[in-house]
Amino acid sequence: MNPFDKVIVASNEDPAYIDFWPIVSWCYRAMFPWASVELALLSNRTPGDLLLSRLAEFGVVHVFPIVDGIAQKHQSKMLMHAAPQLSPDTVCYVDGIDYIPINRDWILGFVNQRESGRFLLVGSEVYKGQKQLPPGIMPSSHMTAEGWMFQELTNPDMLPWEEWLLDIPDIRSAKFMEEEAIAKIRNSRDVAVDFQEIPRNLNVARDTIDRATWSAIDRERLGRGEFKRIHSPRPYRDYAAFYAIVEEWVIEHYNAETPPPNTILSREFDLGPPINVAPPAQRKRGRRSRR
Repeated sequence: MNPFDKVIVASNEDPAYIDFWPIVSWCYRAMFPWASVELALLSNRTPGDLLLSRLAEFGVVHVFPIVDGIAQKHQSKMLMHAAPQLSPDTVCYVDGIDYIPINRDWILGFVNQRESGRFLLVGSEVYKGQKQLPPGIMPSSHMTAEGWMFQELTNPDMLPWEEWLLDIPDIRSAKFMEEEAIAKIRNSRDVAVDFQEIPRNLNVARDTIDRATWSAIDRERLGRGEFKRIHSPRPYRDYAAFYAIVEEWVIEHYNAETPPPNTILSREFDLGPPINVAPPAQRKRGRRSRR
């Protein structure tokens, strides 16, 4: 029995994120060919739009309209919790769109531990010692459960998208963090879901090709399968040579049935420049989501 039925990632139309959809979808489909790979998209585009049609070439697309008065980046983060609710009886695995999977065994190593009927939460250790955060905080990455459990956790009253979003704790705050909001919801009431918490066994510095520190890929370590994931350098369109190496790895190790997508959506559709993306050396370390 497969450990999940759907992989769901989320984005708005910011080129810093939406450009990852083709390669991320392609990687997931190569590694987990049984799964439907789906995009939750924050957009006001309507059916028949050319961009939506292009996005659908890489997987199922669910469009959620933009809610005025709330930062789009905050809305996009909550899409990982909203989209599974569309499939109540389907087991959904969620992750960030800028996390490119390259190690199938690592992912299967924790999702295969999920016990039937339980909501899998992975990696609470990443917040260990951060007393300013609410108890029970967990990364959004790798959450795995039937869609009805996502709904029971955050939307037991089955509110429509906009009404539900406005009810999320601190959603209008400039410092909004979706993991913190989810923890506050869990702590505020009895949630009729049985949670299963496990560690993710990831040493970020050792096991991740990280956008904040990468300068060149250690091809020997990559070839030995020692990296577990990629926290992608952004924007995608500025790192073509880097992603070509990733594509070679996936083709070699996972027998991808289709060629890599080889497209940059933001250029195809003139989506403009990426928003608020500085070179890695210019980014400041601080409190941030650790998905």
